[in-house]
Amino acid sequence: MKAHTMEIHHSDTEQSARKSLHDMAPRIARAIQLREFMPERKKNLLAYHMRKYIEADMPVAKAEVLARTQYQYVEELNDLMNQLEAAELVIHQYKVQQASCGSYQIVI
Repeated sequence: MKAHTMEIHHSDTEQSARKSLHDMAPRIARAIQLREFMPERKKNLLAYHMRKYIEADMPVAKAEVLARTQYQYVEELNDLMNQLEAAELVIHQYKVQQASCGSYQIVI
């Protein structure tokens, strides 16, 4: 009887873990997409802030330096990095949940 109770408990726990993975699917998809496109977003942000300098016929290297020192650029870059950090946390949580779900399969 005790063994049967343990099997049910493991089965319930496994189902709960699988449901949790399923529920995380939209968040993990967004997190992976954000991580994948982050290099492009960072380049676009820099280009946006360089634009006014380049339009003023400034050399590209100087325009880049000036753009990178703008307070608004630094703030927006920090925001992007915070988004990336949040995405990485979601990805990590998903992997932990996956590993947990996998360990239930091994136990059963």
